[in-house]
Amino acid sequence: MIISNCLITVVTVGFSQTTFEADEADGVVLLCVNLTATGQLQSPLEIQLLTGATATATAGDDFVSVSDTLIFTKEGVMCSSVPLLADNALEGDEVFEAFIIVSSDLTINITIASVEVVIVDSNRKFEHSAAIVSLSVAI
Repeated sequence: MIISNCLITVVTVGFSQTTFEADEADGVVLLCVNLTATGQLQSPLEIQLLTGATATATAGDDFVSVSDTLIFTKEGVMCSSVPLLADNALEGDEVFEAFIIVSSDLTINITIASVEVVIVDSNRKFEHSAAIVSLSVAI
């Protein structure tokens, strides 16, 4: 009986960190996805990266909703840009979620499938400052 060596490629994919953060004045936040494999990919692997449910941030007001396809042909890191929309409102930090979807016949381990993205309010540095005014009135 002959048994052939059969290598099964196992792919691990996930966001590069559990939380991403950027100042709204930066204008963009990069969301990065890592892919590792025990062997070579026989064909490109498509990963959908989407912005979705929002905790406090509003798509269209605080960030631009994104639906990107990252196409991996080998191990590595790929990033997607999410535009941030700055305003002059004193609103505190805001949060939205991003997630990945993988459709493949390969054995895939997903490490971090969804993340929180924190938009740091660029106006908050003025939040706790107060002006002291001294007024003298002559009678």
